[in-house]
Amino acid sequence: MWAAEDQPKQQLQQHQAARQYLHGRGLDGEACVSWRLGYAPEGWQHLQDAFPQDLDGIKQLGLIRQSESGRDFCLLRDRVIFPIRDFRGRVIAFGGRVLDDSKPKYLNSPESPVFHKSEELYGFYESRQAKQTLNRIMVVEGYLDVIAVHQAGLPFAAA
Repeated sequence: MWAAEDQPKQQLQQHQAARQYLHGRGLDGEACVSWRLGYAPEGWQHLQDAFPQDLDGIKQLGLIRQSESGRDFCLLRDRVIFPIRDFRGRVIAFGGRVLDDSKPKYLNSPESPVFHKSEELYGFYESRQAKQTLNRIMVVEGYLDVIAVHQAGLPFAAA
């Protein structure tokens, strides 16, 4: 997609609560790095500040929304970020999970010209990379489940 995927990884390194949340869910540092997990800061306009030259594209992908008052805001703010890859390994969308019990717990990038949720399996690309011939796949509920199953040595889970 574009280099914006690096920004959440850098934010995760700087945000202790997000790292503690992932550790508490059983993920080790290696899993966080290999799955390219990140964190989107609390600010309402962190994407605008970080990528002013890409605003039109970011808006087209639905990562920046407009409030009822007409103010732009970042859809996935204050969340752990899960890059969603297509079968070729390209980041085509993001999922975000709050660190507490706020609702909604999970938000995904909306449907876009490059992301069609019903046509993607989270973790399928990683499963294919781990096994040259993918004879089976285990379908689990969500991002953290996929990563935990892979981390446990069963590299054929997807959600």
